[in-house]
Amino acid sequence: MSTGSPSKTIVASLRAEPLGSVIIDAALRECALRSARLVVLDARPNDEQPPQPSSLAKEAERRAREAGVEVEVRAMARSRSAGTTAVWLASELDADLLIIGLRRRSPVGKLVLGSDTQDAVLGADCPILAVKAAPEHD
Repeated sequence: MSTGSPSKTIVASLRAEPLGSVIIDAALRECALRSARLVVLDARPNDEQPPQPSSLAKEAERRAREAGVEVEVRAMARSRSAGTTAVWLASELDADLLIIGLRRRSPVGKLVLGSDTQDAVLGADCPILAVKAAPEHD
């Protein structure tokens, strides 16, 4: 009864390094666990028309293909926050999971999530996996 292509979709919203690699790693793990396809969101500033995939998005695509994961890169101009753009795409695709990155915060910053993260957490209709980079070694 299978059509040969995954019926589940995972959206990974890329961030700059070092968080980008952590998001890609998590996305590939989740795709393998869920037998899902991956949609890489590369939300670009609105000043780049038409938006072109970043080198990080191209790296994510290459790694996914090597892992045998069906992948699509969506380079999109964002007119809103990255979090709102990610939520919109996840909703449009009826995604099963949205993966976002969190930056490490100061003790005061921990009281409130960043606005992109807050937009995603409050607006998403699907589960969210939030990942963060390892702390830097002093």
